[in-house]
Amino acid sequence: MTKITKKKIKRIKVEEWLSAQTANPRREVARLIMDGKVTINGNVNVDLSATVDPEVDVVHVEGERLANNLQYFYYKFHKPPNVISTMSDPNGRSCLRDYMAGVPAAVSPVGRLDRDSEGLMLFTNNGALTLALSHPRFHVAKIYRVTLDKPLTQAAYERLEIGFFLDDGPVVFEEVEKVSDVTVIVKISEGRNRIVRRSFELLGYTVKKLKRMSIGPIQLGKLVSGKFARLSIGEMRQLDQILKFR
Repeated sequence: MTKITKKKIKRIKVEEWLSAQTANPRREVARLIMDGKVTINGNVNVDLSATVDPEVDVVHVEGERLANNLQYFYYKFHKPPNVISTMSDPNGRSCLRDYMAGVPAAVSPVGRLDRDSEGLMLFTNNGALTLALSHPRFHVAKIYRVTLDKPLTQAAYERLEIGFFLDDGPVVFEEVEKVSDVTVIVKISEGRNRIVRRSFELLGYTVKKLKRMSIGPIQLGKLVSGKFARLSIGEMRQLDQILKFR
């Protein structure tokens, strides 16, 4: 397993530290904190923004002391179509957990892909990186390969390049490459819900296939559908560059 251990870490949000130390999802960690089940140096903490120094502070969760064993894990995953981008599904549909044998339980997906889409997803327990990759203000670009139900006209292609408005705001594709009459590769730094599909629907097209090829510097490459792969040292160094500019 790929793990990054111990760049010198001073203070870190207790919510992030607990998420990295345990198998509890972020929402469960927040609930434990708000319910007063987390203590820092003997004092009950209900503040989600509180910080700890893992090498100095003593943290208990429901009476059990957590050791300082902070390790960050980084994986990429090729999500197949017809898989829900959550860790569980109350309706019994296929979800991410079904594919995670051998992957550390502490990691969580960075963002989502809609059920019908496939392609690259990233998983980590590094909350700072999750924020940097998913928050709009950091402008991390994603590249998608889009297959349409009919040939793309020149007028539609030009609208994609110029930009337009959806009901929740403007859309600007940073790059548009026409691969064939029905296949387009687009690059966009926004992550609004189904933004690529909705953009083509506005122009009168149905997206038959949507595949995410990259997130920032990380490429899907030849990763087989349904498989996880640990990030290489080179890929992790590229992600470090994103964190430097947060």
